[in-house]
Amino acid sequence: MTKINCMVFLTFISVSCNQKILIIDTANNDPYIYRTIITLSEKLGFLPIYKNIYEIEPNSIDNFPTIIFSFHGSYFTATAQELGQKHSINHPLLKRINSFIDEISKQNNKTVLLIMPSTGKSAALLGMAHQLLARLGTFEKPQMDSTLENFTKKMLLPILQSDASKSFRYDTALLYAQEKPYDEKIWEQLEKNGEIIGAPLPLDSTIFKTSHELEPLYPLGFYLKNKANGNQFFITHSSAVHFADIQESFIYNPVDHTLRKKILEAVYTLLAEFYNAAETKNLIQNKKKLIIPDSLQVELYRNNQRNIQTQRASILDQKYYWIIHEGISCGWLTIGPYEKNMNKAVENLLKCGLNMLWLELRPEWQLSVQALDPDGKKAFFKRVKTFTKTLVAKSQELKLPIPKLFVGMEMTGNFIKYPPCNPAIDMYGSVYSKIPSPLDFEKFWKPELLDVFDAFYAAWQNSIGNGIPLAGIFLDFEMYHAQNQTGQFLATMDFSDLAWQLFVKKMEKPELAKFTKTQERFAYLMDNNLLNTYFQILQKKAEKIGAMIRNHVHTKLPNSIIAGYNLNLPHNWFYKGLLAGLSSPENPVIFATFSNEFYPHYDWLTKNNIHLLHMPVILLSKLQKKEDFTKIDDLLQFHDGIWFNRISRLEEPRPTNGKNLDFDLESTPLDTQTFISLLNQALSKYKP
Repeated sequence: MTKINCMVFLTFISVSCNQKILIIDTANNDPYIYRTIITLSEKLGFLPIYKNIYEIEPNSIDNFPTIIFSFHGSYFTATAQELGQKHSINHPLLKRINSFIDEISKQNNKTVLLIMPSTGKSAALLGMAHQLLARLGTFEKPQMDSTLENFTKKMLLPILQSDASKSFRYDTALLYAQEKPYDEKIWEQLEKNGEIIGAPLPLDSTIFKTSHELEPLYPLGFYLKNKANGNQFFITHSSAVHFADIQESFIYNPVDHTLRKKILEAVYTLLAEFYNAAETKNLIQNKKKLIIPDSLQVELYRNNQRNIQTQRASILDQKYYWIIHEGISCGWLTIGPYEKNMNKAVENLLKCGLNMLWLELRPEWQLSVQALDPDGKKAFFKRVKTFTKTLVAKSQELKLPIPKLFVGMEMTGNFIKYPPCNPAIDMYGSVYSKIPSPLDFEKFWKPELLDVFDAFYAAWQNSIGNGIPLAGIFLDFEMYHAQNQTGQFLATMDFSDLAWQLFVKKMEKPELAKFTKTQERFAYLMDNNLLNTYFQILQKKAEKIGAMIRNHVHTKLPNSIIAGYNLNLPHNWFYKGLLAGLSSPENPVIFATFSNEFYPHYDWLTKNNIHLLHMPVILLSKLQKKEDFTKIDDLLQFHDGIWFNRISRLEEPRPTNGKNLDFDLESTPLDTQTFISLLNQALSKYKP
C-alpha cells in the first residue's frame, strides 16, 4: 500500500474578529495545497497569510494573533531518527520548528488547532506525536504523563492511523469500510476518571449520526482544555481537513460528490466551533447556518467544464480529435493473464468498447542498461508480438476497432536492485536510497526512459507491433519498488549533490560547493533567504527535463500523445515543473489519478502552465451489479475520461478468500460476459 505523506497544523488563536492567521508550512508546499482551509477560514472571518517556515523567525508569532503551523510527516521521522541515535538536534530546520513549538507552549489562554499526520503502525511516529503534545503542554501537570499516554494510545491513534488502515463504509476511490476506529466507551472512561476536559469533534455530529455511510468518520478530532493555563487544543487528522483538495486522500474521498459535500460541511462545522472557542475561550456548538463557498462546490464546475472543453477543442492538435468526440475510456492491463487463452481474452477486451489501452509492459525491466531481467528480452518481445497479432486478427474478424495503444513505463523499477548514482535527499537530510534524484537526466531519465523507449519503439516498428500504430507512452510515476520509503517524489526533495551543483552553477558561486552536508546547505539557504530561489531553480530544471522528454518522444513518434499516472494531480515543485514541460495547450498530457476532482483545480493548473486531460479511476471491484455502472456516467460528468483498474483481471479467476487486497480491489464478482455487456452499454452513449 502506498505510503501517504501527511502534515500537522497548529493554529494559534486570539479573540479579535478578522484576525490574521500566519500559516507556517514545513513541507515546502505551494499555498494552493491549503485552498480548502484557507477558503473556509476566510468565510469565518480569518485573514490567512501563508509562509514557508524558512521565511520567518520564531519571534514573529508575536505579530500574529493566529498561527497555523503545518508539520510534514518527515519532521516526525527525522526527529525520531535523531533521538533514536541519541544525537542532539543539529539540523537547522528541526531546530527552527522546535523553537516555534516552544514559543507556542509559553502562551496562556490560547486556542490551538492541531491537524496531525498519519502515524500508521509506527511506534516511533506515534511517540513523536506524543512528544509534540507534551511539548505544547496539552495537559495539566502532574497527571500529564499518564493522561497523555492514555489519550495518545487509546484516542489519538485510531484517528491518526492511515486512511487505508481505517477504511470507511462509503465508496472511496479505493476502499470500502471494514470497521469503525473510534471507541466511545474509552473516551467516557477518561472523562469519568477526571483525566480529560474536552469532547469529540465536531460537537454538532448530526451529519454523522444521520448517515450510515459517514458514521465511521466520527469523530473528526478532539477538543482538550488545560485548566492551568487556559489553553484550548483542537486535534484532527490531515485527511479530514484537505480531503477534497488537490492533494486529496484517494482512500478517504468518496466517489459520490454529495457525500464529499457532507464531509466538507462537517469540517466546516469543526472550524466554526474552533473559531467560536477562540472568541469565547470555551467550546460552544455552532448555531449559525454554514454555506459552503462556491469555489469549493464541485457541482458548480459542471457548466464551466463544458465551456472549457468547447474552447479547448478548437486548439487541440488533430491527434486528440477522437477524445473530443468520444471522451476517454481507458483500460489498464497486463498481458500475462491473456496468454492462457489469447484469442478469447483479446475478443473479450475488444468487446468491452474501450477506446484506449494502457499496456503495463515495463520495457525498462528488459531493455535498460541496468535491466532487472535482461535475459527475458526475447520472451518479452514474443509476448507483445503475440498480443498485437491477435488484436489485429480479432479486430478484423469482429469488425471492431483497435483501441489506441500506449506503452506503460515505470522508470524507477530497476532501482529496487541497482542503487541510483544520485539518490534523492529531502530537506530534513533523509536519504532515499532506492530513489534517484528527480533532476538526474543523464543517469535516470535518459537511460531508464528515453533510451528504453527508443529500443522498444524500434522493435515495435520492426516486428512486435504488427502494424498497429503506437499512440504514445504512459509514464507511471508511482514508485512501487520503494513503498517503504515513499511512493513519489516529494516537495521536500531535493538536496542531493546533483541538485546542489545545479544551484551553485546557476548562482555562479563556486565557493558554495564547500557545503557538502544537507544541514549546511539548508542553513546557508535559510540564513540568506534563498530557499524560494533554490526551489525555483529546481522547478525550472524539472520543466526543462519535461520538455526534453516531450521533444524526444515527438521527434521519434510525431503523432504520439504523452500520458501519465500518479496518485494525485501535480502539486509540488517537481511535478509542477515536469508536467509543465511535458504539456502544452495544443498537446495536453492525458493524466490518470485516484483524484475525484479535477475541474475545480483547472485554472490553477493552467496558470502553472500545466495542461491536462484528466481521468479518475474505477476499480473493477466497484462494479458489482448493474446499477454500479451508472458511476461511469457520474464521473464523466466532471472529467475528460475514465480509467479502469485493471481490465485484465477479467481473464483471471475471481477472488474467493479475501486475503489478497490488490487482487480483490481490482476484480469484479460479475461473470466476464455480463461485465462486458454492461460496460459496453455504459460506454456506447459516448461513441460517435
